[in-house]
Amino acid sequence: MSFNQTAKAEIIDNLRLDNKEMRALLSALIRTGNISIAGGKLNCEVTTDSAEVAKLYISMLRSIRFDAELNMHYEDGKVMTYRMVTENAGQLLNDMNIIEIKDGQVINYVQGAPTDMNEKETCAYLMGIFLGAGSVFVDDKDTFTKKTAGYHFEINIVSDILCREIITMFKGFDITAKLTERRNTGVVYIKENQAIADALALFGATSAMLSLSNVVAVRSAKNAENRATNCTVANMKKTINASLRQAEAIEKLKNREGGLLSLPSDLSEIAGLRLKNPDASLDELAGLLNGKLSKSGIRHRLNRIVELADGD
Repeated sequence: MSFNQTAKAEIIDNLRLDNKEMRALLSALIRTGNISIAGGKLNCEVTTDSAEVAKLYISMLRSIRFDAELNMHYEDGKVMTYRMVTENAGQLLNDMNIIEIKDGQVINYVQGAPTDMNEKETCAYLMGIFLGAGSVFVDDKDTFTKKTAGYHFEINIVSDILCREIITMFKGFDITAKLTERRNTGVVYIKENQAIADALALFGATSAMLSLSNVVAVRSAKNAENRATNCTVANMKKTINASLRQAEAIEKLKNREGGLLSLPSDLSEIAGLRLKNPDASLDELAGLLNGKLSKSGIRHRLNRIVELADGD
């Protein structure tokens, strides 16, 4: 299974809901589906690629004396999607606070989420939204690019009102979610890896959360190692370039009248040392002088030698 399917299976496996929380989750799941009218009757359809979500949905429906016809779409012998249809679903949608019915007629379609949910019911509602319309991606391989962080969490919802309410719900749990649009559909997304981990933990997917945290930790260590390597390489290049420039300057001064003997004694000593040790770092040159001169003192004298050569 993919990370997304594994996370959803873990969420479902760890569900411990009372009746109100279960109804909140079911209401959210139905929200992620489609409502249509056929033959003058309302039909409700929910589609998922997760067998666990399909089983949960039908089980919850049956627990409140409703049901759904299950259809499976196959590709290459494998089930790709599960499509669950409840016909004549007006009463179900009314009970789930998605529509309002009076005297057998639909008088209102409720745009947003229920407004009277407590904290646990709100968490259950967010879980239902995620199970029905959400996805979480974690790349534990080194195949990601600078354009992808290697992890992603999003929920696709048509209703702009509901999208903004979902963001507010997440904010109530100190999780920052943002809104964008893709193909005329709202996308609620979480960008920061810690916020994604917090969302998974909120939903009870502890193993998925730990897996994400491990990927982030390994990636951070690799990035730190790469930065250190890059810094070392850059310093080596800098040292080599400086040494070459110094050697060229010393050779130039060596060939002028009087040669290196024409230099002040402090500079001639360093010039001779550099000629004998063209690849040595400043620290290594300081060691050869047995501590008589500091690294900064050697750099200063070598810079003076380069300046004198450039002035010729």
